[in-house]
Amino acid sequence: MDNFSSQSYKELPSVGTVTVHDPFTGEPRNFNLPADGRGYTRPASLISLWSTAPFLLNNSLGPFEKGATLKDRLSSFDASIEQLLWPEKREKDKLLGDKVPGMIGRTTTRSFLIVPGDQLPRWLTWLVRKLRPYWIDRYGDLRVGPIPEGTPVNLLTNLELVPDGAGFFARIWHYAKLTPSVLRLLHAFWSLPENPTDAQLSAALEGVFEPLLAFSKCPDFALNRGHYFGTDRFPEEPALNEVEKRDLIAFLKTL
Repeated sequence: MDNFSSQSYKELPSVGTVTVHDPFTGEPRNFNLPADGRGYTRPASLISLWSTAPFLLNNSLGPFEKGATLKDRLSSFDASIEQLLWPEKREKDKLLGDKVPGMIGRTTTRSFLIVPGDQLPRWLTWLVRKLRPYWIDRYGDLRVGPIPEGTPVNLLTNLELVPDGAGFFARIWHYAKLTPSVLRLLHAFWSLPENPTDAQLSAALEGVFEPLLAFSKCPDFALNRGHYFGTDRFPEEPALNEVEKRDLIAFLKTL
C-alpha cells in the first residue's frame, strides 16, 4: 500500500468497528480497523462482469474455469453471481460450518511456515540459532513446523512480528507482548519428536495458536463473505426477490 496508493488514500480515517470470528471456535468479536486506508476498496466495474468471475478481491466467490471460451466464462459467471446474490449458496467452513459467515482458508496437509529472515526480530533469530540452528536455512530464513492440517492459513501469514511505522518504545512494547506467545509456540514445536504422530502433534499444539490472534494484522478469516447487495441484511435497503435477482443477472450479461 505504501508504494501503490495515493497520499489521500493513506490519510483516510478508520472505517470503524467490524465483526470478525474466531477461526477456532467461531465466536464473534469486534475489531477496530486502523486508519490510513485500511478497510477501503475500490468498487469493481460492472462492465464485462460476465467475463471476470469468480468474484470478490480474492476470487473466492464462485468456481474458476481454466478455459477461456465464452462457454467457460459464462459457466463461471452463472455459478459465481448466484453465490453473490444468494449468500446461503456460498461455501461453508469445513470445521465450523455455520458458526462463521464463510469459508476459512486452512492447511490441507502437514506443512511448514517459511519466514523471511529480514522479517524476523533480531532477538528471535539469535534465539533460534542458539537452540535450533537447523531451523535457519542458508538464506537466513526460519522454517517452522510441522503445522497440522486444518490450521488457519491467515493466522500465521498475517502475524505482525514487526510493527509497521512504530516508534522505538512502541516496538519494544509490541515485542514484550508478543514474546510469550511466540516462545510458547516454538517450545511446542521443539518438544516434538522428529516424526510426530497426529496425536503427538495435536497434544503439543493444543491452545498454542489461539493467543496469536491478538497479533494478527487481519483477523477476519472468512474468505468469501461480504458484498450483500440484494439481500435482506441491510434494513435501509430492501431485498430483491427471486424474479428481480434473475432479471438483474440477465441485465449484467449485457454489459
